[in-house]
Amino acid sequence: MPPIAVKNEQRLFLLLALLLLFLVARILQLFAGRIPSLLIVTFHVIPPALFAVVHGARIYRSRGILIFATLCLGVGTLFESLSLRTGFPFGYYRFTDLMGPKLFDVPILLSLAYGGMGYLSWVLAVVILDCQNEPLSGKKIVLLPLAASFVMTAWDLSMDAVWADMVSSAAE
Repeated sequence: MPPIAVKNEQRLFLLLALLLLFLVARILQLFAGRIPSLLIVTFHVIPPALFAVVHGARIYRSRGILIFATLCLGVGTLFESLSLRTGFPFGYYRFTDLMGPKLFDVPILLSLAYGGMGYLSWVLAVVILDCQNEPLSGKKIVLLPLAASFVMTAWDLSMDAVWADMVSSAAE
């Protein structure tokens, strides 16, 4: 078998294993309070972040995914930190210790979650707009990031209730 085929098979196996780990995280969530919360959070965050790096390097090359990850981590952390200090743009709130260590009062795992889920939101937007086989041009230059931001917001809104429930379970 040619070396490229082996490399592609290994990458496919890795991506499927990461998907399986994420599935395990979703199942572990049913046992919040009986399984360490940080373990559940880690399994929710690390597989999508690694998926973004592996898949993104294949699609957008190393430089492209590095730029994307830097923007996701930087912008996400900036706005979370700004909101924690000023209430803008997300209101006043605080993070508990559920998500582990923090940088600028923002859990490091949350910043990594923005990278992983930001990439998955981008890929889903690419599929929704059917622009995976063409360079971005015209109105899709605006529509693609807009669609990805809507997907990311939907994920965030759906997860807020889950994490609030996990915090409540962990506190009991």
